[in-house]
Amino acid sequence: MMSNPPFVYQPRIKKVDEQAQQQIYTLLCQGVPAVHIARRFSISTDIVTRLRRSIGITTHYGRRWTQQEDWELQSLANQSLHINKIAKRLHRTSSSVQHRMRELGIQRIQKNTHTYTLAQVSRILQVGIGSVGRWVSNGLLRASLIRMLHDKKRRGYHRIDALDLYDFLANPRHWHLYRLEHVTDEFLRRDLVAVHRETPRWLYVRDLAERFTVSDHAVLSWCSLGKIPYEVIMKTCVFDPEKLRDWVPPYGRSTPYKYGSKVLKRAISAYPDLLTAKQVAERYGYKVGTVNEWARDGIIPACVQVGRYRLFDPEQLANWTPPNRIMNTQPVRKALAERPDLLTTNDVAERYGVNRTTVHDWHGYGWITGVKVGRILMFEPEQFIDWEPPYVRRRKNAAYRPVENCDRPSDDRADERRRLEGGGAASEWAAETHSQPGRGCESSALPELAQEAA
Repeated sequence: MMSNPPFVYQPRIKKVDEQAQQQIYTLLCQGVPAVHIARRFSISTDIVTRLRRSIGITTHYGRRWTQQEDWELQSLANQSLHINKIAKRLHRTSSSVQHRMRELGIQRIQKNTHTYTLAQVSRILQVGIGSVGRWVSNGLLRASLIRMLHDKKRRGYHRIDALDLYDFLANPRHWHLYRLEHVTDEFLRRDLVAVHRETPRWLYVRDLAERFTVSDHAVLSWCSLGKIPYEVIMKTCVFDPEKLRDWVPPYGRSTPYKYGSKVLKRAISAYPDLLTAKQVAERYGYKVGTVNEWARDGIIPACVQVGRYRLFDPEQLANWTPPNRIMNTQPVRKALAERPDLLTTNDVAERYGVNRTTVHDWHGYGWITGVKVGRILMFEPEQFIDWEPPYVRRRKNAAYRPVENCDRPSDDRADERRRLEGGGAASEWAAETHSQPGRGCESSALPELAQEAA
């Protein structure tokens, strides 16, 4: 069995020959610390310090910062390196590097620059930490899960790489998940501005509705029927502009009528080239009832009407544009200019002290006749000369009620209660009731009431 060699004590050399001095000078010029030189030549650090002073080499820790070193410090700080690594490359101490960075105003150094937590990403993008967690769980943002070793439930925490975060933000499919102006990191926001300027943006429902002059509901119906290529990202429909370059919107086509009436099926079979109200509604993104109102008011040209169904010619609708959501008041203004003597619904309501709904009810019941222009109802003033509203008629009819109805007291239960409490006869209570004013109506007062009502 071999034993270790015996320890040999090597005493430190107090004097250094010329060859060793030349080697120490070379090492000092290369920036090797005095401790390493002393260990290499088995001498003390004081000897190395005295040789350095005698030769005229200044220490690394006391020399001034040059412009070249400031440039190197700025480039290394932009690479997000740690302070210790920067100090080792520049042959400086960490405190010296930190002091110089404060003087130059460099604040790029971070403790954990290569990875981010969910809270750090939420602060950078100014979004909720729950949103970042949903991005990670749905696979949109790549993150590594670090398990806790001493945790019995085997829980962990996510770490997001800086490159993965940049790839997520630069992808145009994810631009609707954050706002570029809310990014707090100046360097990241500057890079993303260039990416947003050069890369085409993906389209949304509002963009397609404005491009094809339809409503948002029409675009969503195209997506539900599978007539347009789209993707759903975080409950939002997004569209690739490259796939929609040669795509044609399904204006002329519509869903088949599975449960339509026989009259409509017969009309479609008789006029296969015409469009139904449902097809016109899908073409312009409105409801079927709105199209029927247009046809009833004369806004849209109806070609054929079979029963209660209207059919429209696509050639007539080629240059036709649907009206705005607000009603077009030009025909009403024209009619009022031609007939200034007509009364509107507001005029009739103010004359008789009622609201507009009551006036429309009178017209619906046939008590008054009106002239309808579009959706506005107007009336001839001549018919209101001798016309009385229905509430005046009711008052007149109430004045000519029979005598037996007027003799009955207004509240029989109160009179019966008083009779039972006092114990008087029913005839006495009836006589007292008839004698009190306001409780009944005498037969001699009928002509006076009729004259007042007239």
